[in-house]
Amino acid sequence: MSLFHRIASGVLAVLAAVLAAVLWASPARAHADLVESDPINGSALAEAPRVAALTFSERIAPRFSSARLVDGSGRVLRGARSTARGDRLTVELPRLAIGAYGIAWRVISEDDAHTTDGVLLFTIGSVPSAVVDPSGGSGPGPFDVALRWARLCLLAGLVGGLAMAGLILRRVVPLVPPLWPAAARRRLVTLAAACATLGVAADLVELAGKPLATQWGRLWLVRTVALAVLAVYALALRHSMSLRPVAAPVPVPVPVPMAVPVMGPVSRPLTAPGRAPFLVRRASVVTPLAVLAVIVAVSAEAWGGHAAALGGLTIAADAVHILTACLWLGSVAALGVLLAARSGHGLALVRAYRAPFTRLALTGAVMVGLTGLFHAAGQLGSPGALFDSPYGRTLLVKGGIVATVAALGLANALRSRPSGRLVAIEVAAGAVLLLAAGVLAETSPSRRPAVTPAVARSGSATVADLVIGVSVSPNRAGVNGFTVTAASSRRPAPAPIDGVALELPKGGTVLRQLEPGRYFGTGSLELLGPVRLTVVVYRAGARLEVPMTWSVG
Repeated sequence: MSLFHRIASGVLAVLAAVLAAVLWASPARAHADLVESDPINGSALAEAPRVAALTFSERIAPRFSSARLVDGSGRVLRGARSTARGDRLTVELPRLAIGAYGIAWRVISEDDAHTTDGVLLFTIGSVPSAVVDPSGGSGPGPFDVALRWARLCLLAGLVGGLAMAGLILRRVVPLVPPLWPAAARRRLVTLAAACATLGVAADLVELAGKPLATQWGRLWLVRTVALAVLAVYALALRHSMSLRPVAAPVPVPVPVPMAVPVMGPVSRPLTAPGRAPFLVRRASVVTPLAVLAVIVAVSAEAWGGHAAALGGLTIAADAVHILTACLWLGSVAALGVLLAARSGHGLALVRAYRAPFTRLALTGAVMVGLTGLFHAAGQLGSPGALFDSPYGRTLLVKGGIVATVAALGLANALRSRPSGRLVAIEVAAGAVLLLAAGVLAETSPSRRPAVTPAVARSGSATVADLVIGVSVSPNRAGVNGFTVTAASSRRPAPAPIDGVALELPKGGTVLRQLEPGRYFGTGSLELLGPVRLTVVVYRAGARLEVPMTWSVG
């Protein structure tokens, strides 16, 4: 074993131990959604509370989670102190007079570093009204989904390239010149090196703006180092698999019998028609170092997802699910790389190695189906959630795409002559499947007990270069909290925003800035059904109006 292999193996062993310690310490879940509060959102209280408690769906990072007390006009009040511990954010309140108040909270998940925020509204001195507890659901953001999709695609290309080079093309077969699989192995190792390098780059992009002093940060570090080790390993392996022409005076070693599998570094002469003899250095692709690095990277991906909230067995099943999905879809992508090679030997190689490739793809597809069903059973709180929740509907879409990709692969396997066009369609369908997996990973699961949530309704619109977002909580007849976000789509912005106001059916209210681009205030909605709201933005002496039609619950 070389010095590089010994050092890398030691680093990965340490990372595996850290990964196990992280899992043993506490499980990870989805986003930190508000699932319970005291006082209840939108409640009217006869007496002022001294403490407000907000409970979230998972642990929150104490250093990066806070809350502020605001009055009905959005003015921040002094005297409130917030403390985060576990999955609860506690806010000690000063003495409050009669009126409307809001607790503007913002937390960062300890496990996935996602930020969620909101406003808890309550009034003092009014007649209590019938409201229900909020269960805010944070939908998947496009950037998070795109980043997760890119990571999954790169992980599939990495695992599939190494598996095809080390498990399928490791043997020489009759009727195929040995130079062809040797060149194909080098091409696939190059693919794996590129995917691992880009995977490290994607991890660095994901790190922007997220804290490392959380469980998510430790998992990120483990996964990134594992990918970096794989990138260096694949590049070193590619260099060792070079094809070198043999000079005429050099004696040619005795050829290795073609039926004997080559597992380690072996030098053998190869002669292509019309070319000089070549000396090919064969190197074993699937080594203990590569297997350990892949296991560490896949395990970190599983531990940072939804499965970790349900215990070790579900985490193991999800890790197997990710690994076999990468084997299946990555090997299909590697097949496409071979068929797209300019040498023109791709189709002959695919036909020659059809049997082992079919076994690998079939094993991966079956394991993906079995582990996916096991994982879905734990994430869905009830059978009805499969149709009633965003997570369940996304899961149905993903299942349909899995069936489509499997049908395409089966159709191509049954053909006497494999179709490159079908392989290209299968690769594209596999990319769509990983996109669905990315959306699913960024969507909160439906495993919590079913409750009737009073989610703050939100909407958005644009005027000039401004993107305006409006959120109304609890969106009931009576006093409501209005949060408006305003941001320019141009960089730099043409002019700063001087103020934001909200015109309601019965009067208007001026919103105060809680932080740059975020404004809050309270107002009354007395009518049920559709009402007309107008957001007014003052900027550089101009008055910009954004009318909206709102539906009051």
